[in-house]
Amino acid sequence: MVLALPTIAFIAWLGGQWLDQRFNQQDAKIVAQSIASTNQNTLITARIESTERTTGARVETVERSASARADTVERSANAAIEQAAKVNDRLIAVEANQAQNFAASERFQNGALQRLDRMQDSIILMSNAIAALTATLQAEKDKESRSNSR
Repeated sequence: MVLALPTIAFIAWLGGQWLDQRFNQQDAKIVAQSIASTNQNTLITARIESTERTTGARVETVERSASARADTVERSANAAIEQAAKVNDRLIAVEANQAQNFAASERFQNGALQRLDRMQDSIILMSNAIAALTATLQAEKDKESRSNSR
């Protein structure tokens, strides 16, 4: 029972570490998507510039295509930003839950220690009472043996 709270705290800590790892992986995915979007924009821009140099008539078609791709990239970036916000909210919730669990754990440990202290005091009082009773019985026995020997 005494090890229950440290075990619970350890399990909660492991859970927090696991969640942190998941959040870090999610953040890495978001960063990778952002980098991919930037690279795609750069590539599209380079293609557009190349097309403008070679053909004047195709420029409008390529610009529309690039604009559509840019819109797609922008939507992907916005989705990544929304996911980052959700991850942040989840992290805040997990941290708040850990703080509450830690406080509850401390209250339980303090209560358990107080009960153990009271139990120890009771054991000491009972030990003293038994010693006094034993001394009284021994004195009565000695008194009785002296009365019988006279």
